[in-house]
Amino acid sequence: MRNLLQAMKDGYGLLTGEGQFLVFFLLALYILWFFKKNEIKELKRYATVMLLFLLFPLTAKGLMLYATAFYGYAELWVLLPVTLVTGFMFTGFTFEWAPELPFLRKYPVRREAVCIAAMAVLLFLCGTLSVKTQVASMGHVLPKETEEILEEYVCDGIPEGEKVWLLAPDDIMAYARTYDGRICLPYGRFLWEKELSAYTYDSYAADTAELHGWVNGTLTGMDEVEISENYLSMCSSKEITVLVFEKERLTTDGLAEALDKQDSYRHAGETDRYVVYRLAERQDA
Repeated sequence: MRNLLQAMKDGYGLLTGEGQFLVFFLLALYILWFFKKNEIKELKRYATVMLLFLLFPLTAKGLMLYATAFYGYAELWVLLPVTLVTGFMFTGFTFEWAPELPFLRKYPVRREAVCIAAMAVLLFLCGTLSVKTQVASMGHVLPKETEEILEEYVCDGIPEGEKVWLLAPDDIMAYARTYDGRICLPYGRFLWEKELSAYTYDSYAADTAELHGWVNGTLTGMDEVEISENYLSMCSSKEITVLVFEKERLTTDGLAEALDKQDSYRHAGETDRYVVYRLAERQDA
């Protein structure tokens, strides 16, 4: 329950930023209930019920489960008809209520222009309706070592109009497409983050899942050298341009021996944690 309450707090902040768009929506809904009692009843009822559902933890959790937990709490706020309710209130204020104001009654054209300009300023000051995200996936800043690999060993020297295929541990693959759209991956994040596939129920073939296990060092059950030789050959045949491994694997399984036996990939560089190999024909080019 504590985590859900924190998510509710964070979700509201992510959606509104430093502005108060939702507060303005509440004001508009209040005005419509009391000054438009016999109009747009369905819209007012829907907006009120959905607002209550989002504000109470149990019903908010129910909405997330209904969406198969694919969406977070912040994204659920798009269920509120914010723009429709505020737009309806703005229109009523500009063309129905403002003309009754004494200081605007004598200037019909000016009053509409003044009202529209005032409402536009208020909208700009009320924040956005887009969930805020940071540069990289999962809402985190791109790790320095990951950025170094992507910049120096993956994206460096990509010919104009071409793409580069990357196979790497999850910590790097998660950020690759965010960093540069020219990077192609043999599988996506929802292979190892099962909750991301809850909406589409997509799945990968068994050999792709085994490829993921091999590059992350979690595939077992066969001769380790033979496993690595087979997958290195497969990566070469599929023209996977760049391979990245955790450096400690070179001393703990048969990967190092398999790399020494093959000639398709050449050592391209390394960081404190990772070692990078590049397809030989691409490296020569």
